[in-house]
Amino acid sequence: MLREFLAGIGRFCADHPYLTLALILALQIILPIDARGLWFSDEVRYAGVLRELLDRGHWLVLHLNGEMYPDKPPVYFWFLAGLSKAFGGPTTFVLFLGSALSGLLFVWAAVLLARSVAGCGKLAALVSGLVLLSLIYVIGLTQYVRMDLMFAAIIILSQVCLYHGLSAPAPSRLTVAGFGLAAVATLIKGPLGLAFPLLSAFVFFAWRGELTRLKRRDALLGYALALALLAAWASGSLLAEGSAYLDTVLYKQVYRRAVDAWHHDQPWHHYFWTLPLVWLPWTFLLACLPMGRALSRGHWRALWTMRREAGGPAFIWVMLLSGFGLLTVVSTKIVVYLLPIFAPLAILTARGFLSLSPALAGRFFGLVAGLYGLLALVAPFAEIANPWGLRVQGLGLVCLALMALGASLFRLRHSPLPALAALVLGTIVLIQPLGRLTLPSLDGAMSPRAQALLMKDYVSRGYAPAAFNTYAGIYSYYAGRDVFETQDRAALSRFLAEHPAVVLAMKEKDWLAWTERPEGLNVVERQFLVDRPYVLAVRSAGQAMKNNQPE
Repeated sequence: MLREFLAGIGRFCADHPYLTLALILALQIILPIDARGLWFSDEVRYAGVLRELLDRGHWLVLHLNGEMYPDKPPVYFWFLAGLSKAFGGPTTFVLFLGSALSGLLFVWAAVLLARSVAGCGKLAALVSGLVLLSLIYVIGLTQYVRMDLMFAAIIILSQVCLYHGLSAPAPSRLTVAGFGLAAVATLIKGPLGLAFPLLSAFVFFAWRGELTRLKRRDALLGYALALALLAAWASGSLLAEGSAYLDTVLYKQVYRRAVDAWHHDQPWHHYFWTLPLVWLPWTFLLACLPMGRALSRGHWRALWTMRREAGGPAFIWVMLLSGFGLLTVVSTKIVVYLLPIFAPLAILTARGFLSLSPALAGRFFGLVAGLYGLLALVAPFAEIANPWGLRVQGLGLVCLALMALGASLFRLRHSPLPALAALVLGTIVLIQPLGRLTLPSLDGAMSPRAQALLMKDYVSRGYAPAAFNTYAGIYSYYAGRDVFETQDRAALSRFLAEHPAVVLAMKEKDWLAWTERPEGLNVVERQFLVDRPYVLAVRSAGQAMKNNQPE
């Protein structure tokens, strides 16, 4: 009876993959959502950008801390603004909800890709989504304030439209929609939103010997639509901020990130070792799949012979390989850039998993069980090994969840689908103490909230806020107002001269190196943020007047 009941649940899940994946994601985030503060540095900056968009109407050109913010286009913040209108303002809950909904769209896009392009059956499409929702990296991003999951989802949807539209024998509206979605992706995060879909379409139809399809009427209309959308935003930005904004975007955010990164510059092989790490535990599948056929000459000869008949499965490989190749040549390398290739990789992973014999499934889940068992042994050391001296909470529950998950996988290792269900359910359980207790306990080292709220308290008493040589915009959201920021000591001296009562944030090393500190400026709070200590110093108006009195 129980076996029949579980089989019925399995059939329902396979028949309703979108609903099933939405439920799993909801269970993953329902307790951890909004349990912690916004972390240094991007989360608090994005929160500040959203607040300025709503309070000051910077809809085309984003602003942060009263200054132009050229790092990101505006579309994701429009999405957050809509959520803010629905949920009472730019709260931290809204920011985390935006990430969770972006994650749902990302997983749904992967299922659509599996069903409509790869030709997967219902079960394989569901497993593709389960692969993504069992990756700790992806789960973490659904609970981290970034636009990358939505960015990747729109790219995937663009590629789905381009595949179907350009594969059709006659011009198709899907082609136009695909180019339009690529432009939207570009307005979410940047030019990779265009590069991923265009490159995959170009490589795929070049492989089939049909590049002329990229010159069809629907493709030309698609180019025109994408160009019109981007030109409309660029023109509006030019009118709002002048040429300085677009100059910064085109040079710093496009050209330098592509060929001469000033930040996150990594060698070309960076992703060859980071991708296997973030793909755990599914990386172990490589040790369980027969690779002999893929390495044979006959296999590659057959691929070349049949290239003109290549269909959806070939397009999945093109998405993966062309996307990975693109990222290896881009100067800036961040793991989150890999997200657009996660969907095709998840589909290929699902197919490989479903092809496993019970013996090979036993090998795979045995390795995964060993990984979680090892993590259960290592996790307690985070209490004593963390560099901040914090009391990390919830580690006992995390260890128990890891051990239970490892034991369950080992017990079910020869039954692939029950073991997969145990992996998904066990991950849901694991995320609860991790997201509700452990990660919030790191706020003292990861979030500037404590210092910013103390700064806000001093501001309410008439102190002028300032920050010297800190990451731009990290205090303004929690402080509830703009903060004077500078990296120039002369400018800081002028600010101090103009404002008798001051609350000032800076790195501790800059404080200690400041040999000509004004008298009366004293440290009231010290906080270790990520990799270095920051101090908050104050000077009262009375102390400033005392310093200015003649001897």
